[in-house]
Amino acid sequence: MIKNIIFDLGNVLYEVNNQNTSAAFSTLARTEIDLQQLISNHRDGFYEFEKGRIENDFFLDSLKEILSTSESTKEVKNAWNAMLVGVYPGREAWIKNLKKRFSISILSNTNKIHHEIFSKHCESLFEGLDHLFYSFELDSRKPDREIYEKTLSFTNYKPSETVFVDDLVENLREAEKFGIKTVHCFNPDILQNQLEEFLQSAT
Repeated sequence: MIKNIIFDLGNVLYEVNNQNTSAAFSTLARTEIDLQQLISNHRDGFYEFEKGRIENDFFLDSLKEILSTSESTKEVKNAWNAMLVGVYPGREAWIKNLKKRFSISILSNTNKIHHEIFSKHCESLFEGLDHLFYSFELDSRKPDREIYEKTLSFTNYKPSETVFVDDLVENLREAEKFGIKTVHCFNPDILQNQLEEFLQSAT
């Protein structure tokens, strides 16, 4: 029987649009920038930032250098935050209902700069949740094995009683190695029905 649900945040409960930051970076750099390619080219730095090992100012200065822009740090920060859209409609009410039946936690790869913004957007969504786990606070990120070990340890969740919902298959596959059940959020618009069907079949 499922007693616990761990949700990813971005593109599961909260909309993140990378194209917004790609466009904002392109404006700053005065050349076309693709965010995913940028992250791929500088993966170590971005991942270290998500693990909380790099300070905000150093990260933003590094972005300015990568983009070869003379714009202010504030403008670079705003461009980095442009991808943060907001909580998907109806998620607060849905999560509030799920809390009546399950322990609910969040496990998200994110960073301190984004947290400043989305934590305000998510005040209602997060109200009363059991745990909020962020990669920058855990010194590890999905799909690293360590972050799942820490999550299970902190929550005392039994893997067999837990389902993890994420939009990235690689994150789900690592969770499954612990015996955690998983649901792939491939389309946020149908996630509610998708998860409810899974929960019904798991009882």
